[in-house]
Amino acid sequence: MRFPRFAKPFTREGFFWLMISAAMLVTALIKGINLITLLASWMLTIVFLNLFWASRQLRHLKAERFLGEPAFAGTPCQVHLRLQNTSKKQLGGLGVREDRGEHAQTAFLTQLGPGAAQTIAYNLVFPSRGRQTLKNVELNSGHPFGLVRLRRAVATEQEIVVFPRLGTLNRGLLRRFLGRYSPSIGQAQAFARRHPGAQTEFHGLRAFRAGDSPRWIHWRTTARRGELMVREFEDLPDEQLVVVMDALRPALAEDGSVDVAAERALSFAATICWEYCRHKGNRLALGIAGATPAVIEGTTGMPLALEMLEALALMQRDQPQTDEPLIDKLVEAELPTGPMLLVTLRDTDLATRTSRALGRPVAQINVARGEDTEFFDLTPAPMNGNHVAAHR
Repeated sequence: MRFPRFAKPFTREGFFWLMISAAMLVTALIKGINLITLLASWMLTIVFLNLFWASRQLRHLKAERFLGEPAFAGTPCQVHLRLQNTSKKQLGGLGVREDRGEHAQTAFLTQLGPGAAQTIAYNLVFPSRGRQTLKNVELNSGHPFGLVRLRRAVATEQEIVVFPRLGTLNRGLLRRFLGRYSPSIGQAQAFARRHPGAQTEFHGLRAFRAGDSPRWIHWRTTARRGELMVREFEDLPDEQLVVVMDALRPALAEDGSVDVAAERALSFAATICWEYCRHKGNRLALGIAGATPAVIEGTTGMPLALEMLEALALMQRDQPQTDEPLIDKLVEAELPTGPMLLVTLRDTDLATRTSRALGRPVAQINVARGEDTEFFDLTPAPMNGNHVAAHR
């Protein structure tokens, strides 16, 4: 542990206190006034006692910083700082500050018992996705008189990955849209089949047909019409999905200004992956175009969601010369059997060529043309610990 930093340790009050006491001491020594000399000496002694006690508050602290939840661009992220008192005496009067320019985060800890630990939580907002840096966390103390203010860095700069901003996904509309591109469309079945998850999507009523389950019969309508009527559910293939994120457009300006459409496309793809990973046990794949294409696939859950969102967060704004490497990656991968969706920013035949190479239909949504607005709203849904816990 480093000893507390003493650069400019005095507060404004402490500086005036020191100047007044020093002036009193010099005057008393010159004039030979013993009472004022004694008073000035005690005033100076209080300053040095304040330095000693404030230093002791900081020397016996151990700190650990961690994120309470994944960090998303434009969304408050909770940061936890765990402080532990390693001494056998009670500490108190501790200030915590993380310097982020105009948006510095501060907190205050009144007391911390011997050997005790306490966690301080505060929120940070990261304006953009990608690699971001958590600044130094600094403890400060002026205990007990506030004449000095000593500082000590307890958490150094730390690099994290901030995920793309999440929005609100209309999953029902997206399911219907993707249902038209299911690989199983047109395949005959020997008996009627409903996916268990699809039975929650009530669609309407129709006449009873051979193969329908008696549990689907709507008895009130059957009695009124005099014929068997059954509930009709949305005929969705399943919860498996393949998402392909097309390459981002190059920077539109030399200053690297933000491409709003590109960031929206990333948010759209990230929201789909996040929402689908909330339901465990299904299969999901994400293909990412670019100079180095990649395919990430696995069983839905929190680990897969974090891996996919990190890959989207680190996407670079470049345009590869050809899409063939991405198509080759998709052909080699063990993709889920569900629908396949291409999220793009350009007019391209990538969906057609991918469909031809894989032998399956590929849906396409061009975000630059606003084709995603029917399914996606960039206004974020409420983010809290319960939302993250739903993945676990």
